[in-house]
Amino acid sequence: MDINIYETYKIKEINKWSVLSEENETKYDNIFADDKSEKIEIIDGSLLIERINDRLKGSYLSEFIIVDNKIRIKYFDYNNGATWSITYEILEKSDNNDR
Repeated sequence: MDINIYETYKIKEINKWSVLSEENETKYDNIFADDKSEKIEIIDGSLLIERINDRLKGSYLSEFIIVDNKIRIKYFDYNNGATWSITYEILEKSDNNDR
């Protein structure tokens, strides 16, 4: 996989997180709530690289994984056990002449 600043990409951004639920009966329950969001957009390669770079600078970074056309960045907050991840899946790419 390569990302080129001169190409445009159709990407799917998937955000998943697991955080302490507000529904705990006591402060020791540690019940986690999971959630997920997805969006598809068309962006240029330089913006995609910038987004990945910004995510790699984030606090609690725990893993950076590239497999085929997917880039996954995982985080773990060791203070409360919360986890979250961002996945960029490249669905299509083309040069700027296709716009």
